[in-house]
Amino acid sequence: MENVNPNGFDKTLTNNLLQILIEEVSAYGYLHQMLNQKQQYILFNDTEELKKLAPVENIVSTKAVALTRARKQQIKRVFSASGLKKSDQTMDVLIGQMDPAEARQWNRLRSRLRELFEKSMRIHKQNKILQQKVFDVNVELEQGRSYEQRESSYL
Repeated sequence: MENVNPNGFDKTLTNNLLQILIEEVSAYGYLHQMLNQKQQYILFNDTEELKKLAPVENIVSTKAVALTRARKQQIKRVFSASGLKKSDQTMDVLIGQMDPAEARQWNRLRSRLRELFEKSMRIHKQNKILQQKVFDVNVELEQGRSYEQRESSYL
């Protein structure tokens, strides 16, 4: 049983979970930066930069979602190996079983992940609203130009 932590969890499985959590924080951090940049492009109606950013944003968001799924799966593996009942298979329970120094590290990562996720979702929603408003303004401008052209053709 030398591959088991004092808290009863498999070291390899918990180390893998920690690595996934670190990668997930990194992915959401990068996504958050990209969404902020996207917001600037939207505000300045920079369609060329938005087009360049779109495929990269898609890759990063897909990676972040995949890491979230991987983290959830890894939590299940950690608990499966420990023999705890299904209802106890949460990060809170896992962290609660750790020594205080290790628990602080995990809690900092988890808090950072939550913060980045929430900020990213908030900016994503703002971006959708802004894109719609910019689109509406562009349509109004085009309609105005079309009206002006028709008016000038009658003169």
